[in-house]
Amino acid sequence: MQNLRLIFISFLLFLSSCSNEYIAFHSQNNAYLESKISASKQVEVYDISKIWERNVELFSLPDKTWIDKIVNFIDNAKKRIYLEVYILTEKRIIETLVRAKGRWIDVRIILEKNVFWSPKINFQAMQTLLNAWILAIYASENNYVFTHSKFFIIDDFFLVSTGNMSHSTFTVNKEFFVKSSNISDLKNLEKIFEDDFNHKKSIICELNLISSPNCSREMISNLLKSAKSSIYIYAQEISDEEILSVLKEKKAKNLDIKLIIWDKNKIKRNSQISLDLKNMGIEVISPKKPYIHAKTILVDEEYIYIWSVNFTTNSFDNNREVGVIFHNAKTWWEIKKEFLKDFSNLQ
Repeated sequence: MQNLRLIFISFLLFLSSCSNEYIAFHSQNNAYLESKISASKQVEVYDISKIWERNVELFSLPDKTWIDKIVNFIDNAKKRIYLEVYILTEKRIIETLVRAKGRWIDVRIILEKNVFWSPKINFQAMQTLLNAWILAIYASENNYVFTHSKFFIIDDFFLVSTGNMSHSTFTVNKEFFVKSSNISDLKNLEKIFEDDFNHKKSIICELNLISSPNCSREMISNLLKSAKSSIYIYAQEISDEEILSVLKEKKAKNLDIKLIIWDKNKIKRNSQISLDLKNMGIEVISPKKPYIHAKTILVDEEYIYIWSVNFTTNSFDNNREVGVIFHNAKTWWEIKKEFLKDFSNLQ
């Protein structure tokens, strides 16, 4: 009888555990659906003209001194350092994160586990972080194909980047970093980081800060459709049919459209895409150096978009990606000047 009683109690505990997991699963699923509905509503009323101006610092790479700047930002942190990034292999950045933990700074890190479908690339960084008692985790493999976002939250400012925390980002690649203390954008990034750290799938879709999946496609399509005079794009690759279709439509209206994409011998589909774009009358170059890893759009002497998203269907629809969109006349002209210089000199 005693054994039967124990079995019955164990069975009830098992059912209770299953029930809690069931509730937690559906609660999270409902929260995701709510964020998806909210994002859809935001897209429906998305008005490019309402995009806010942002005071930002823009940093262009390759530039080896930017490793020193990142290290300095981390070494001077007073409260917190949150990092979500696809690749973390730059030794000096890893070392300074460990030092920050030694100063009792709140350090939290989210890394992609399967970079290029391999678990090896971030493995050493993860072990080093965990050995230093840093709260470091791999991103959820169930929520997104890749967590490809690239941003820091340090105290009361953030960095959004097109580049990873790898040595090549600072020494070889064409990249852009944006530094800002805007409170609204910071809160949205905090929400993204919190959700991703808790493996909670969600969508953040705001006027100035946009994420994948779901939101980025519609927002960027709307941004490109709004163009009246010019579209300049840096892209590692560009293959999404909807985006290509929008570019074709805008070129038919005689807009000035120029693209700098990475070496077509390195990304094979860039070769055909480059040919297709040129057949539309769009100017395209694909230099071998520097490695074009930036994902940046300039529209109509006004709007700037800097993000982690490659112009591919997977990046728009399946990955976790993050980007900022804003207007700032000084920054726009800085990037345009650099873009036209690159377009002329890298051909």
